[in-house]
Amino acid sequence: MAGDPQGAIRSLSEFITRYPDDPRVPSALGKRAKAYAEADDSQKAIADFDRLTAAGSPEDLASFAWLESARMRRGENNFADMIARYQGLLKNVNNLSDNLQAEANYWIGWGLVKTNASKDAITYLEQARKLRPDAYRKHAGILLALGYFAAQDANKLTTEINLAIDGKYESDIPDQVLQWCGMQAFNAGDYTAAANCLARVATPDEPRATPKEVWRYLAKARLETNAAAGALTAANNVLDVETDPSWKADGMLDRGRALLLLDRPADARKAADEALALRPQGRTSAGLRILLGDLEIKAADPKKASAEYLIVVKFHEDKDLKPLALWKLVSALEQQKDKAEADKYRLQLKTEFPDWKSP
Repeated sequence: MAGDPQGAIRSLSEFITRYPDDPRVPSALGKRAKAYAEADDSQKAIADFDRLTAAGSPEDLASFAWLESARMRRGENNFADMIARYQGLLKNVNNLSDNLQAEANYWIGWGLVKTNASKDAITYLEQARKLRPDAYRKHAGILLALGYFAAQDANKLTTEINLAIDGKYESDIPDQVLQWCGMQAFNAGDYTAAANCLARVATPDEPRATPKEVWRYLAKARLETNAAAGALTAANNVLDVETDPSWKADGMLDRGRALLLLDRPADARKAADEALALRPQGRTSAGLRILLGDLEIKAADPKKASAEYLIVVKFHEDKDLKPLALWKLVSALEQQKDKAEADKYRLQLKTEFPDWKSP
């Protein structure tokens, strides 16, 4: 009785009632469940599906019931029962096709994300993509990014975002996730990943719409990857909105470093002088001294460069910048043919920072 679900329900119900022991009853239950679903009688459809998933039903009909009831619950946005039914399919039915296993795993993962259990979704989504990468690479990937973000697993999230970039669907990953991943990558020293993530949060056409922290660390990540022009753009965007003197000096330092990489030493020195006028402290102050030393090297004055590097060596204990200053100081002293002093600071570098590697 195609197109007449009520007629089908009446006919099938009469058969089931009249011949309860007939071996065709399970098949009739499946057909009646579908008819109830077509008639929007969810409660009775589920009741028939549940009779088929009970122990003793033929496996093909049990599989059908688990699957169709899960799909029906999915259509109703009944996430909890949908998850339970797809899980029942995986647990209770043997020899499922890869397609059906992938479907069940994906929608379980999707439902868990929807119910704020993203961490629990990871295993299911990974399995769905493994079984059917053609169908689920993008959709599972987006949800996996949310799962790794919820689990605070920066390494796996970075990998997932790289897959999204390769697949050109990174715009579907929330900015909050990209920004967090970018910051974690920066702190871990993975500047390429940091720049990749943060660049996708930034809005060059509307720079003020981007959080200044994004521009700030995008500039720094680009400096570390020698992307000088992009670093200068990011630093300039920071300086357009920054009002705090210490952070403004930090932005000036990044601008100066970028300008030096672009072979614009006069502009770089101007940026450094403006930063120094703000009387920065700590890491920014040390960074400016190194920049000024580099500018003196560029100007072929290793003696003045040595004086700038020595300020960092004597008065700053930054674990990144002090060894860098020592290394540059050794080079500047060697240019002056001062072997004794060069050897002295080379030994200090090796003693204080035995694991440090030169850039």
